[in-house]
Amino acid sequence: MDAKGTGKLRLGIARTINTLLRAHRLPHPASNGELDIQRIGSALTAMAPERRASVLVSAIQVPGEVLLLSTVLLQTLESQGELLA
Repeated sequence: MDAKGTGKLRLGIARTINTLLRAHRLPHPASNGELDIQRIGSALTAMAPERRASVLVSAIQVPGEVLLLSTVLLQTLESQGELLA
């Protein structure tokens, strides 16, 4: 497969991944600007060490800059009150 074919294949895979992820994305206050990277960072820092140790951190290869949170982690951070404006 040539470079052009490989590029098209990667683009197709990225589109498929985005389509599959879209089905799992939840409407959230993030669309109103209530959930931002700084608040997420502060909430993670404030998390109890034993809870922080249970968070799986991994890198994924996708186009652009993306931060994904599981609904369980999001609920945990919200319950701390750190994500509130």
